[in-house]
Amino acid sequence: MKLACNYYPETEALVREGKIDIDYFKIPALGYQARLLNDPGASEEFAARASTIRPVLLHGWYPSMDRLIEISKTPGISFHPDWENSTASDIVAFVQALQERYAHLDFISVENSGAIEAQPLILSEIVRQSGCDFLLDISHAWCASRRLGMDFRSYLSQLPLERLYEIHINGWVEKGNDIMCHVKINEAGYEILKELLALCQPKIITIEYGRDDDRIGCGCPVMRPGEMNAQAMEEIIEQVERIREIIS
Repeated sequence: MKLACNYYPETEALVREGKIDIDYFKIPALGYQARLLNDPGASEEFAARASTIRPVLLHGWYPSMDRLIEISKTPGISFHPDWENSTASDIVAFVQALQERYAHLDFISVENSGAIEAQPLILSEIVRQSGCDFLLDISHAWCASRRLGMDFRSYLSQLPLERLYEIHINGWVEKGNDIMCHVKINEAGYEILKELLALCQPKIITIEYGRDDDRIGCGCPVMRPGEMNAQAMEEIIEQVERIREIIS
């Protein structure tokens, strides 16, 4: 089982210094990195830099996709379906086109979102009809189950766990009617991960940690371009060590 972590300068520094042991950088991590990947010139430079240190897990769909796949050394592609502008049939057709075009990759994965539209049974049908793999984001599942008024574990049980290839894990904080994800993994997150690993054997666990804002004022570290956040680095080390203990 491989371990990935969001790419930041902080993560790169920790890998270079030997303070964390990970197998992949996941890119993009935040919105400003996604904007880089939408710029063909900047995207190639960004992917090339990251991949000289660790192989990259490429997440999303970008203009220069063929070149990004080549440069990044990604083993596969994962993405969120466009629930607002696509039907389930549209998504299945898109996935099948990707599978044909990138048959050499190890996986093409669809990720669950926190949107109400992302009903677990609909997502399961998309995965099963297309034959693609499934990427489970634990905090997204938590958000969606709350918004749908479902028991969290009942929600998980309706997802296509038999096709699970990768897990995204990060923490979440609730305040009033708001839920903010991508903070340090909480104990509930670790417990759910342990339960899932007793049922499934994903190939990759990705620590999808880090925010560029603190929307609800919980005191989480904020990641900004050109800055190094010492608190974030400490939290990355802690999370990598905990996940390594769980999957070892």
